[in-house]
Amino acid sequence: MNAVIWIVAGVAVILLAGAVAKKTRLGAPLLLVAIGMAVSLLPAVPAIEIEPEWVLAGVLPPLLYSAAVRMPLVDFRREFATISAFSVALVIVTAVLAGLAIHFAVPRFPLHVAIALGAIISPTDAAATAIIAKAGAPRRVLTILEGESLLNDATSLVTLRTAVAASVSFAGMAWDFIWAIGAAVTVGAVVGWLAMRLGAHITDPTLHTLYSFLIPFAAYLPVEKLGSSGLVSVVVAGLITGRGAYRYSSATNRLTQQVNWQTVDVLAEGAIFLAMGLQLFGLHQEFVAEQDSLVTTALTAALGLLVVLVVRGVFTWALLTWRRLSARRQVADAAPARRRTAARPSPQAPLGWREGMVLEWAGLRGVVTLAAAQTLPLDTPERPALVLIAFAVAAVSLIGQGASLPWLIRLLGLGADDPAEDLAWRMRLRQQLAQTAQEFLAGPAEQLKRPGGERFSAPALELAKSTANWVTVPNTDEPRPSTDNPPAALHREELRELRLATVRQMRRSLTSAAKQAAFPAPVLRQALDELDREELALGLDPPAAET
Repeated sequence: MNAVIWIVAGVAVILLAGAVAKKTRLGAPLLLVAIGMAVSLLPAVPAIEIEPEWVLAGVLPPLLYSAAVRMPLVDFRREFATISAFSVALVIVTAVLAGLAIHFAVPRFPLHVAIALGAIISPTDAAATAIIAKAGAPRRVLTILEGESLLNDATSLVTLRTAVAASVSFAGMAWDFIWAIGAAVTVGAVVGWLAMRLGAHITDPTLHTLYSFLIPFAAYLPVEKLGSSGLVSVVVAGLITGRGAYRYSSATNRLTQQVNWQTVDVLAEGAIFLAMGLQLFGLHQEFVAEQDSLVTTALTAALGLLVVLVVRGVFTWALLTWRRLSARRQVADAAPARRRTAARPSPQAPLGWREGMVLEWAGLRGVVTLAAAQTLPLDTPERPALVLIAFAVAAVSLIGQGASLPWLIRLLGLGADDPAEDLAWRMRLRQQLAQTAQEFLAGPAEQLKRPGGERFSAPALELAKSTANWVTVPNTDEPRPSTDNPPAALHREELRELRLATVRQMRRSLTSAAKQAAFPAPVLRQALDELDREELALGLDPPAAET
């Protein structure tokens, strides 16, 4: 009964924090960590200890999978060089430099233990990206931060395992990393491909949602048994199934999953941040039992966080400078060729110094840091101090950096993408969809046959052409064409079938535009969701193989 009460109370707190977060500029994770820390210090609350396996194997796989499914693959590919640098090189450099600084400042930490601590505090937190999105970061910055947090756990955990084994060597780390990534990508790709194909045969929305909940664990568990990175496998599976959702899944299944996964995300994110705060008293008790110095531990945590921020700042500045110089050379080399050929779209401009500052300050540490620290073997020297240092770094990073992010973004004059620009993109998309509808309805008669094989009547085709703009862009105020007038009522079923066929053709047009990165990902996603809703409104949801 006590466990049930705690669970119900936890869900209520998560709900309350989410409601308060919507009224304020603070992210719900910040409030939940603070609430958890305050509750843990109450005399009536016992010391709480969360098994790290529950976080690493039970909560992170679905969270990472959900984030990967939503990640536009085109944006991910476009920023892949920057994402790779942050998720691999930056993590290793941070772990080594933080470890060296901690070892020389506090000699009682052996070098390999200090580097293990550096590996623990080096990765950014995937669940903490909700804070960054709430702060209104530009879309490109958010894409890089999300991609980094999806992939850097593998680098961190490989570095941690190598350091704990007291075998810090470049060759060993290189081999461990190659194996971790190679096996994870292979298994994740296979699981993602099979998940798409098998899911296409599950037409019941409830069963399909339940099936989707199994996919991240199917990608995670076998890879972990192989000693590779299950989290990377989950991300790869999510990217693949997300890309194939509009081909192998029905509109009903997509919309149902969207709502259910959003609920899972809110509960899982809220639970891990609340649990993180609730562990404060238990960690302090374990630390006190070792009769360690709280002042030394606090100073070590401050040093670790300082090194992490400085290294990330220098790395970000160096990377963006190098990317800008490379872009200038490419433009200069391509200029003569462009003068001889037709005009081509210019490549995406490099990020500026203001975006770089947001990238630096938005590298939040969180629950992954604490969970990784708790996986340290029990015989690790200074283990209680290491776990408490990891908690302090994560908590200060989440609350301090997370709370100041909105202020920094406003100070720099940045923010989410311009609504007027998004409106212009939506209007351009509307024109393309209108043209797609007109061309489809004016096409050869063979492609306009009814489901039974017979052709549509001429009056039904003319009526469909005259109302071809009925669903050309999301969130328009145009009235839906009526089918109650006498001419339309005579051909109501044919008009419904024609409109359904037009929706399918529009979706094919949008998925093709997504592959070519012709429109911003959020605009395309919004349009695809509206087409799904229109398909449901027509009263017929075709099998997944037909979408």
